[in-house]
Amino acid sequence: MKQFIILLIVLFPFSCFSQGEFNNWYFGVHAGITFNSGFAVALPPTAMNQGGISTSSSVSDSLGNILFYSNGIKVWNRNHQIMPNGSGLFGGYGLCYPVIAVQSLTDRSKYFIFTVGWVGNIFFDPIVGLHYSVLDMNLNGGLGDIVPALKNIPLPMGDSAVTQLTAIRHLNNKDAWVVVLRHGAVKQYLAYLIDETGVNTTPVVSESSFQRTIRNSGYFTNIRISPNGTYLMCTDSLTELCLFDDATGKVTPKFQFLAGEPGTASMAGNAYGEEFSIDSRFIYFPTASNAPTFESIFQYEMSNLDSLTFMQSRIMVGDSSSQLIQMAPDGKIYLTPWENNDLLHVINNPSAKGLACNFQHNAFSLQGNTHYWCLPQFLQRYKAYIHHSKGCMADTVHFSSDIWPVADSIHWNFGDPASGVFNSSNLPAPSHHFTGPGSYNVELW
Repeated sequence: MKQFIILLIVLFPFSCFSQGEFNNWYFGVHAGITFNSGFAVALPPTAMNQGGISTSSSVSDSLGNILFYSNGIKVWNRNHQIMPNGSGLFGGYGLCYPVIAVQSLTDRSKYFIFTVGWVGNIFFDPIVGLHYSVLDMNLNGGLGDIVPALKNIPLPMGDSAVTQLTAIRHLNNKDAWVVVLRHGAVKQYLAYLIDETGVNTTPVVSESSFQRTIRNSGYFTNIRISPNGTYLMCTDSLTELCLFDDATGKVTPKFQFLAGEPGTASMAGNAYGEEFSIDSRFIYFPTASNAPTFESIFQYEMSNLDSLTFMQSRIMVGDSSSQLIQMAPDGKIYLTPWENNDLLHVINNPSAKGLACNFQHNAFSLQGNTHYWCLPQFLQRYKAYIHHSKGCMADTVHFSSDIWPVADSIHWNFGDPASGVFNSSNLPAPSHHFTGPGSYNVELW
């Protein structure tokens, strides 16, 4: 079972501990959603007018205050202004997954923005491949900017990466992996480690079973790693189910399959995106077609990884076409309909089997701003939160944890050695009376 270590600074009077880095979504044509209240609320129009069928990257601080957002080509600050050096990133046009951001481990004011794609027409222009740029939030009076000397840095072997771009936490829940699919005579998965030394430029290389294509159109290709760091799904000519080793970055292909309806055109036969439930038990594939026969949302179960059992687990949970798909902080999955409008489909209970997942057609309104078949993507990570009651110095503080995968055992250290034997607990939801005012590092593992 994976091990979790969480550090929490506890101050008197208590402030709320938050994990709001992904609480604000900016995407589409001026569209936005905030989850800071615990549920989805449409935002007023934003500055971004994003190209169709692609993800963006939106980053907030831990309290849910927006810091910046990007479509892979431009970067906007919290005032919805393009950063002075925030144009001209190599994020491509009209691609499914052109950009993702990962925070530096040594300087929390810096972010690595990874991009893939073409510089222009995806059918004719040269592929620019995988690059990263460094964003420093200390620049431009605290509004942030791209460091000029650290912009569009190419990563070795990533020159043929097109649109399959994702990132997930390492097994240690601190470092991160950025993973792409390399196209060529032999297609390969490349996993780049981001740790305390920065971006490691030598990737972990794994062979894919995909066949070589003359030129990948980029439209129907995507990649996703499960929140528990165990499974990798990649769609190219078909969808390839793989095992992912989040300790080593190694990818092991298992089998390929057609995620959508068999025997249909590529637009309906495969899917633009896929998304796992938070417990990694299920994966969802939306088909993308305006042909009513092929409008479906499919759920597959990940518990059995032989191809026959996996395919037999398929259940159609929705009869609507969709394109991009993303898990949200409220635990629901949101999907962009085929129609370019201001509505999103919602899967309300993604961890429930079959129709119990409660798919709802056109369930959320963007209040007049259109999704343009776009949604943001974020660094996949384990679910590992600490919750505590607020209180004053004289109060007992009640703690609980919210962890996935479920831990075999839990041990708390309250960072309060003056409390003696009461400084630790093995209870799932302990209480602690701190010996005095100050700051405490509460650890859970």
